[in-house]
Amino acid sequence: MFYNCAHIKAIDFSNFGTSEVTTTAQMFEGCSNLESLNLEKFDASKVTDMWSMFSACTSLTSLNLFNFHISAETDIEDIFATCNSLLYINFSNAIIEKDNIMTELEKLSQGLNIIINDELFTFLKH
Repeated sequence: MFYNCAHIKAIDFSNFGTSEVTTTAQMFEGCSNLESLNLEKFDASKVTDMWSMFSACTSLTSLNLFNFHISAETDIEDIFATCNSLLYINFSNAIIEKDNIMTELEKLSQGLNIIINDELFTFLKH
C-alpha cells in the first residue's frame, strides 16, 4: 500500500477500515522518511502475513501496536528489518505469541524497549 513511499513522513490510520485486512506484508517497507505512524485504531485481528511490514523504515523511532494480534501462525519474518532508529514498541493489550515476536526483535542491532501486556523487555545493543 505504501511500499517504498520514501517521501511520506506521517500516516494516520484512525479513519481507515482495516477489520477485513488479511495481509500487511511490505505495507510500509522502504518508507525511509516515515517518522510518525498512527496505528491506534488499526484492526489487525485477521492479519496472518506481516512479513517485512516495517522493513527499512529507518526514521521510525517508536510504534504503538496495541491492537495487533500476532499468533504463532502469523508470518512476521523481518517485520522490523533495518529499522535502525526504532527504540520503543508498545504491544500493551495486544494478543501476542511472545516467542514469535521475540525472535524478530532479537535480530535488531540497536537497544530497544518493548512492552508486551504491561511487561517491559529491554534488548541491549549487540
